[in-house]
Amino acid sequence: CILPQFFYNGELYGRDAKLRTWVKADLDLKEMTPIEAQPTTNQFYENTFFYTKFEQIDSKTKKYLGLESYNMKTGETKLFTNEMLGLDEKYRYNVLHVDENYVYFKQYSDTKILVGTKTSLKGEIINVYKTDMGKLYRMKHDGTECTLIYDNPNFEFKSLGAVVCGDKILIRGQEYSVKDDGTIVNTFVGMMVGTMGEDGTIDKFENIELVY
Repeated sequence: CILPQFFYNGELYGRDAKLRTWVKADLDLKEMTPIEAQPTTNQFYENTFFYTKFEQIDSKTKKYLGLESYNMKTGETKLFTNEMLGLDEKYRYNVLHVDENYVYFKQYSDTKILVGTKTSLKGEIINVYKTDMGKLYRMKHDGTECTLIYDNPNFEFKSLGAVVCGDKILIRGQEYSVKDDGTIVNTFVGMMVGTMGEDGTIDKFENIELVY
């Protein structure tokens, strides 16, 4: 029995239900061939997957190395280190979307970042934290032209995926409205849309208006 992960080129890829090792099988499940572990990310274009690359230091600690691509057709793996991409190595980066031209990814911190303060229903002043940096990048499939296309410290990307259609990008997000004294006066959360300019940059994300 196979626990399916994805289909490719007329074959089913997944894990052996008993041994938990990776296998590939024909669609009739008559032949199962052991293979090396495969990427399980949902972010891919045609034959190529893109995902975060890390090194496991111990049971609780990972060292994030950058982004990596794996081509199912050729078996080729490419590592795009944070240094190669000109990114801050203190943070990790999660891929949100891949289209025919670009890979879109966000910056993420392993430590909490203070956004501001708000008053609870009990009248208590509480701190509000986030781990998302509010930064969105894109690069070409070969790692060139890595560009920061959105930067808002009061914004938080809330989903692990996005949709790009033309010059529009849709994603679930949350934006905090913060006063100069650090008080959060409002929060907007939900599906949002941003419009990319000719250079790919996004001025702002706006709530999607549903028309019935």
